[in-house]
Amino acid sequence: MFAVNEGHTKCVQLLLDAKVNIDAADDEGSTALIVSAKEGHAACLQTLLDAKAHINATDKNGDTALIVAAYEGHTPCVQVLLDAKADINALSHDGYTALIGALSQGRSECLHTLLDAKADINALDEAGTTALQYAVASDHASAVQALVDAKATVNLMDDDEQTPLHHASECGNTEIIDILLGQGLL
Repeated sequence: MFAVNEGHTKCVQLLLDAKVNIDAADDEGSTALIVSAKEGHAACLQTLLDAKAHINATDKNGDTALIVAAYEGHTPCVQVLLDAKADINALSHDGYTALIGALSQGRSECLHTLLDAKADINALDEAGTTALQYAVASDHASAVQALVDAKATVNLMDDDEQTPLHHASECGNTEIIDILLGQGLL
């Protein structure tokens, strides 16, 4: 794990050549692939994927390498994982997808990469919250616009029976309210 954590791709290759267990996990359940994604080491990711690391392995939280890369804002890692056919709509134990993870942290470049790859824009986390609701709650108008442009359902209610418009009104963000009202909500 130390070589992956530090991004030492040549060391990773030497270890793989020595037949280390590519999918061994640490105490948190993170495999080398997940650690590499978290640290933003795209070259290490590619090396591990070329050696057939389990692309959709999960840690103790149910996070995959793609979810972690999107959450951390490592767009090159997100792209490597998508190119290798990672499950774009995998759910963590909390119901997070890579798209929700990116939005929860304001990672707009990852957002656009995931939208271009056709992530499920209406997926719900365990509280019934959609990616659009995360974008609204984050006061991230450009993300709201990107999701609306991608045809996110704008009137889905979360478990508290609140729509994105309710959340935007509560936050007082008139730009987001205008975007949502432009979708014919009234």
